[in-house]
Amino acid sequence: LWSRHFWFSWVESTPRLDVDALLVGSSDLRAVRAIDSKNGHVRWSTDVPGLTWGTPLVIGDTVYAGTAGQTGVLIEHHAALVAPDRKSGALLWSTPLDEPKGASVFGCVSSLAESNGMVVACTVDGTLAVYPLR
Repeated sequence: LWSRHFWFSWVESTPRLDVDALLVGSSDLRAVRAIDSKNGHVRWSTDVPGLTWGTPLVIGDTVYAGTAGQTGVLIEHHAALVAPDRKSGALLWSTPLDEPKGASVFGCVSSLAESNGMVVACTVDGTLAVYPLR
């Protein structure tokens, strides 16, 4: 029915179906996007300063994503937990994650999960971290 290409970026995350939109992350473009599932039009695109390889998580009116940072690349990437607004894509908040000394990739490389009002994140250095929902 349609296809959408994002030049200069991979789209690694499995799409999250949210009513009639697909939520996806991407690498080099440092973005989370809401794409209309009927026609492929981008409803919103939010710069989330890092590589968004995991599937976005939706809780209420907020989209949550973990990003990975990477050093030594053309576009600067930072690791963080980010929360765009579900309807507009406006970035509600961003919490930076530590950059271990000497690491070339760091932060969240997988999808987030929700448990008992908490966001659960796994990081590339082997950390399992739990954060309260905001």
